[in-house]
Amino acid sequence: EDGLFEIDEILGNIFVKRPLDYETNQKTVLNITAANKKTAPFYETSTLLTVHILDENDNAPQFNQKQYFAELDVDSPLGTLVITVNASDRDQGNNCMIEYFLSPDMPNNCFMIENVKDGRIITAGKLDPGEINITVFVKDKGSPSLNSSASVILNVIQKDDPYPTFSPNELSTDLKKNEISSSPIYTVSAKNTSGHNITYRIVDGNEGGEYGLMTIFIYNN
Repeated sequence: EDGLFEIDEILGNIFVKRPLDYETNQKTVLNITAANKKTAPFYETSTLLTVHILDENDNAPQFNQKQYFAELDVDSPLGTLVITVNASDRDQGNNCMIEYFLSPDMPNNCFMIENVKDGRIITAGKLDPGEINITVFVKDKGSPSLNSSASVILNVIQKDDPYPTFSPNELSTDLKKNEISSSPIYTVSAKNTSGHNITYRIVDGNEGGEYGLMTIFIYNN
């Protein structure tokens, strides 16, 4: 069939003419005849030979992308999903059963595969802002096992907090009775990450007008 096989017409030995590919054809049925043509009358009979092609681990699993991109906030809690990668294997049986794992050279153990069978990459440590290149592998359970890799480019971002914060959060100072001074009795300080300028005002506790506030502009470059 298709010139894949040939038969010795005298001995009946059947040979394979070229390598067979399980992924192309898992089974071939050969129709074989035997004939007596030396003397008359001529007699001929036939039989079917089913050839089952056994799978060989000749295909490495492949990711559906060679490069993935993801973005994550720097303050994401442990166990946050980074991305789910996907791979497949053209072989059959154990040869197509795959598992995912990360490069052992990953710094700081910041990431892990949540389940080796589903390709979910999650956070496992504190992140720093910037770009991180994560190398992820997939391997099959064939013998010998075959594997391939892909990269995940993760952009860890520092989101701006629009609210300024006082440092420290709780403030206190001592003031003598009847003390009046042109010098500040206390200097409050706040900061933000948004880059916006900060102004101050007294919103409560100064109903009698005992206190004044000198407004200071802080320019964030």
